[in-house]
Amino acid sequence: MRRRLFLCVLPALLLGACSRHELTPEQQVRERIEEGRQLAEQRDAGGLAELLSADFHGPDAITRRDMRALLTRLFFRYRSPHFLVRIQALHSLPDGRIRARLLVAMASAPLALDKLAEIHARLMALELRFRRDGDAWRVVQGKWRTASLADFLH
Repeated sequence: MRRRLFLCVLPALLLGACSRHELTPEQQVRERIEEGRQLAEQRDAGGLAELLSADFHGPDAITRRDMRALLTRLFFRYRSPHFLVRIQALHSLPDGRIRARLLVAMASAPLALDKLAEIHARLMALELRFRRDGDAWRVVQGKWRTASLADFLH
């Protein structure tokens, strides 16, 4: 009886061990960035705020709470936002954090890189620092600026 149970369970254990692999920190941060894009398209300011660490700080001493309010106003203005996110670089830092440089285009119509010049889109360049908080990567610091079309084409 034990042997039969073992033979039934063994394939499931082997399959689980083979299919399960650890993602690198950079891959995990890429997944968080994609999660953020999806939350932004859903206009979920609260969900996006959860991607920020409790001690998040941005330009001009912007806090996590300030960012949530800013995002709420942005989503009130854009009823059906679409985002194109291009990761320019991900770098592991000596303190265990990861620095991400992103280009983000936002418009009220679906976006494609080859059609970006034809669509009126808001273009932003972001630099984010991610830190592992428990079991998730969260943004601890951020800064941004207006980007140009040339930034996206390089």
